[in-house]
Amino acid sequence: MNAKDLDKLLAGCIDSKDESKRTPVYAVVAIMGSTEQGAVDPLVEILDLRDKYQHKGLSFVVHCDGAWGGYFASMLPDVSSGPDEAKDSVPIQALQPYTKEQLEAYPRADSITIDPHKSGYVPYPAGGLCYRDGRMRYLITWTSPVVFHAGDDVGSIGVYGVEGSKPGAAPVAAFLSHEVIGLDTKGYGTLLGEATFTSTMLYSHWATMTDDTSELVVVPFNMLPDEKKPNPDPKAIEEQKEFVRKRIINKPNSELVSDKEAMKLVTQLGSDLMINAFACNFRVNGKLNEDV
Repeated sequence: MNAKDLDKLLAGCIDSKDESKRTPVYAVVAIMGSTEQGAVDPLVEILDLRDKYQHKGLSFVVHCDGAWGGYFASMLPDVSSGPDEAKDSVPIQALQPYTKEQLEAYPRADSITIDPHKSGYVPYPAGGLCYRDGRMRYLITWTSPVVFHAGDDVGSIGVYGVEGSKPGAAPVAAFLSHEVIGLDTKGYGTLLGEATFTSTMLYSHWATMTDDTSELVVVPFNMLPDEKKPNPDPKAIEEQKEFVRKRIINKPNSELVSDKEAMKLVTQLGSDLMINAFACNFRVNGKLNEDV
């Protein structure tokens, strides 16, 4: 999401002096880790816009779709394993600075959805909808003769959602996993930190495995830091790829975590939240294939 574009849209909702022509806004949804690219929306800017427009008479709910990114909050505060811990294991990689800032803003949101069956490693179909103010659950309270149980009329989890017929084994599995693994940096934070490091290593291979002469062409959707600059320098990009090849890919974990310059770059590689996506093509007689 582009926060500047959102600002313009919100301004357009209250521009008219005639209140009858103004557009009410119920909610703005921030995707906290898209399932395709692991991209995180600028939650901090969205929340700041909510505060800004509240002073102008326009208020709305900020909902976080944390189906994928919810559990990554267990990596806060950031912890990274040192050289000694990484000799015979996978290092723990900290969140990217941008991602960390957005996840730290979770408490300011009004509601968050989270899917334990994704980054919580719990069997399908566990899912959760968390409210900062519990009274919000009454907005979607309903009962049905098909799924009605004794006690639903006075309140139960089955009536506080858009669907109330899920099996009970899934939430029990989520509860047990939370109790055993732990929702902190020593539990899920470590698990996801190691997975993030491994994902970054895979990204490093994909980002550097081909060049302008290769028959196979692999292009990650997430660009290298030097490719993101306003006026990217092709020479600098190639130098950064070579740095990744020599200092990151072909080094044992114990050596890599001791290389501060390399680890600084590692935290800037890949997607916001672990998921890597890339496109492949090929060259025929030196020319890029254009036949789709």
